[in-house]
Amino acid sequence: MVDWALAQRVAAGALILKPAPATYRSRDLQGQFDELTARAETLVSEATGLHSTHGRARAKVTDRAGWAAANVRSVERLVGPAMLSCSTSAAPSSVDRPLSWVAPSQARSSV
Repeated sequence: MVDWALAQRVAAGALILKPAPATYRSRDLQGQFDELTARAETLVSEATGLHSTHGRARAKVTDRAGWAAANVRSVERLVGPAMLSCSTSAAPSSVDRPLSWVAPSQARSSV
């Protein structure tokens, strides 16, 4: 299983290695982003004929840590149910067990 809180902390910690550009100002970008999001939604709807059943599209300008957290949550929503299903329906394999449970010859070949 994935420790999603740890994944989020690692992602946010990695962002510290390279600070955001000095030109990044989220308050200035939100208005532009709101306008462009509405325009994109209209263009997509016109091109595809598809319309949202969940209201207007919305987007939020955030800092890099917020971006990392949103991406981790997205991956969790996408793969979490499948991972849970696999973990409850399948017998554990050698991949699921710590290497200390695997015979030495298997441990070398699986690393």
